Amino acid sequence: MHSNVGRAWTIAELAKTAGMSRSRFARRFVDVVGAAPVEYLLAWRMALAKDALLHSQKPLSQIAADVGYQSPSAFSTAFSGKVGCAPTQYAARSRGETMPGETRAGMQSNLRMRSAQSTG
Repeated sequence: MHSNVGRAWTIAELAKTAGMSRSRFARRFVDVVGAAPVEYLLAWRMALAKDALLHSQKPLSQIAADVGYQSPSAFSTAFSGKVGCAPTQYAARSRGETMPGETRAGMQSNLRMRSAQSTG
């Protein structure tokens, strides 16, 4: 998964690579990693996307493709669902910028709430 995060992985492919049945692989993966393979892959993709949004100059379409999404809109939907804001908002807020129509106080409040949710 890590070497080709953009690939459309299936449990069958992962199990075959590990030399196990699909059910055995899925159980073993959860036992070792603590999350189902698909959940882990989504979390890994989002972690890579967050890093790219903060540390690269790549366009959103390229970041989406790099982490396995066929369209920026599909990526934005997945990112928003997992992270709680759109990718462009995440990048702006992480740099301390406000989005149009957003106050700095509102931005800081949103960041504190997300931080408390992720630690609690």
